[in-house]
Amino acid sequence: MIEDEDFKCYLKDGIVFSSFKKHGCIMDLELIKKGVAARIKISGGIDRPVLIDTRGVKYWTRESKEYGLSKEAILYIKATGIIINSLVLRISINWALKTFKQDHPSRFFTDEEKAVRWLKQFR
Repeated sequence: MIEDEDFKCYLKDGIVFSSFKKHGCIMDLELIKKGVAARIKISGGIDRPVLIDTRGVKYWTRESKEYGLSKEAILYIKATGIIINSLVLRISINWALKTFKQDHPSRFFTDEEKAVRWLKQFR
């Protein structure tokens, strides 16, 4: 597990779990780069499904969205489940996913158990 004051990232049952700890945090370029580096390290150089819990994020800067969907940032990802709790966040992330095409499936969830069940097919 990799954990600091901003986020927690760990591997469980073949799925990488990543969450941001501060409620209302602003996802800027520095924070997302730190989170991506932790996820890549946890992945161990193997493509894995990833669950990203964004419920603590207030909003993402444009730069962080662009970087988060860049070739560099999506290394070792088979599929992405994104947990959200805000319509604004869903619209923002959905726009980024459509604008910056990915080569792996991504899906939104409001329930972590449903997200994990969906991601298990990609292990």
